[in-house]
Amino acid sequence: MKLIKISCVVIFTYNISTFSLIASAAPEWFGNLTAKDGRLIGYGTAALRSQAKAKALSDISEQISIDVKSQTSITTQQDGSSVSKHQFHKIKTQSNKRISQAHLLKQQYYQNKYFQAWQVDLRSSVNIMAEKLLKKYQVKPASIRWNSHPEIEHSPFLKDLKRLLVGDSDKELSLNVSLNRKHDSWLLTIDNIVMALDDSEILDLINWPKKEKEMAFSLVTKTGSRSNRLKANDLFSLEVNCQQPKGYLSVYNIYSDGRVTLLQDNKIMNRRQKLSDKEGPFVLEAQPIHAGQIDYDTYLAVWSSKRLNNTKFRQQQEEIIDDKASYRLGELLKHINSNNILEISALTIEVSP
Repeated sequence: MKLIKISCVVIFTYNISTFSLIASAAPEWFGNLTAKDGRLIGYGTAALRSQAKAKALSDISEQISIDVKSQTSITTQQDGSSVSKHQFHKIKTQSNKRISQAHLLKQQYYQNKYFQAWQVDLRSSVNIMAEKLLKKYQVKPASIRWNSHPEIEHSPFLKDLKRLLVGDSDKELSLNVSLNRKHDSWLLTIDNIVMALDDSEILDLINWPKKEKEMAFSLVTKTGSRSNRLKANDLFSLEVNCQQPKGYLSVYNIYSDGRVTLLQDNKIMNRRQKLSDKEGPFVLEAQPIHAGQIDYDTYLAVWSSKRLNNTKFRQQQEEIIDDKASYRLGELLKHINSNNILEISALTIEVSP
């Protein structure tokens, strides 16, 4: 699948005649502040501060909607694929998250009304983090060493971040990286700099290892296909082949937003087996998290020499589990990096509407 990256460049202007009409009833700066690249400013005025803020954020939201629709329309005309719809949803979701993190740029009480300007940063999380790290260290190092789980160290996010940070200095940086869930948000921490991420950005933070030597992990649909590109409601089963079956098999289902459920719990390994319970093989149904959008599901097969303590992970249910206790991706990364792991195999499935 060709990945189309949409550059969300937001350019907006205010109708000069509109502001000239209220010039005498508004402070001079209102509607005339300059936004830096990648930022947006929204304006709002009302008798109450909360109402002025709501209008300013609504102003920002409207600007984003107009531009994203315009950019997506152009891409659809060029490529005509459902990837554009997926990117539209991703950009819109991330933008809405950023709006919730907007900060008050300027405020003035004038003629019995509050005039406010709020600003939101729409640059990519990678660019924002790079700016913060460069500001902290005031140098572009020759090399960077990430101290984290292997799955995060080799992720697309950190590869892009490294490209933005590395320069001609002879200094080497060693940075600690962690991913945690707190207050209903994923928090990426790099060397004590904390950034809230949208759930849709989690996939870019993980690169599952390709360690298949003696264990192969695959799927098979009802029709016999082994393609990992499925349609919503397609039925499939999962199969594990092991050259030297000795030990235990645990399988986890990782949703694209970082939720984790347990599908197979410490089953004794066989040379060839389908995932199953006492009632027989599991028959799974492909279900995107967001209706009408392309989504990705990852299944992680873990072969261990000893039984793993999987009590912190909820058992897989027929419906998608949607509760705070299921966001366990950070804990799963710690879990699979224990000394008892013999081999790991990941299978990512694309689910389209």
